[in-house]
Amino acid sequence: MVATAQRFEELHPEVSIQWEKRSLQAFADASMAELADRFDLIIMDHPHTALAATEGLLLPYEDWLPAEFLSDQAANSVGGSHESYRFAGKQWTLATDAATPIATWRPDLKIGRASCRE
Repeated sequence: MVATAQRFEELHPEVSIQWEKRSLQAFADASMAELADRFDLIIMDHPHTALAATEGLLLPYEDWLPAEFLSDQAANSVGGSHESYRFAGKQWTLATDAATPIATWRPDLKIGRASCRE
């Protein structure tokens, strides 16, 4: 994100972007209203989307970005990450990453077991 901001500033010298880091706990506990008062851009987790949109803390991206861009994001984001930021038919935030839990197994631990219940 820092490198992207630096490049954007090179192309748009009238814009200044400063990132402030938060701990993972602060990321989870932060008040969306306080963040919206302090910042123009916010990195947030999808569970906050509906509340932030309902409280008028966010602007829908459909009002600011071309439909083609949003369609591209939907088509090229991991799994349902893009969709997880939609609420009430609007795209309130954009996916910047995705939690992609997986399941795996070790063949050496399966010996002698016919099912998961065993």
